Amino acid sequence: MAALVAKLYVGGFALPLALMLPAFVFLVVGMLKQQRDEKPVEFADLEEWQREDLKSLLESGQYGTAVRQVQLWFRGTSHERAEEIVQRLT
Repeated sequence: MAALVAKLYVGGFALPLALMLPAFVFLVVGMLKQQRDEKPVEFADLEEWQREDLKSLLESGQYGTAVRQVQLWFRGTSHERAEEIVQRLT
């Protein structure tokens, strides 16, 4: 945002670029930190209400929806890992 304001008022190229560089660095550092902090989801990570939701989906024959729901609750979880968790409820 500061880079856009600087471009409008100053009109130069160097100042907006200098303001965008730290933003890019912070973005990359934040993404790397988030990726490093993630741990694989375990069956024990499910709360009781989540287990009940998954059981009701399985009872109505919606296995694929249950797997996808685990992936929505736990971002970054692979399809295979979500399937393993749902299998433990069957």
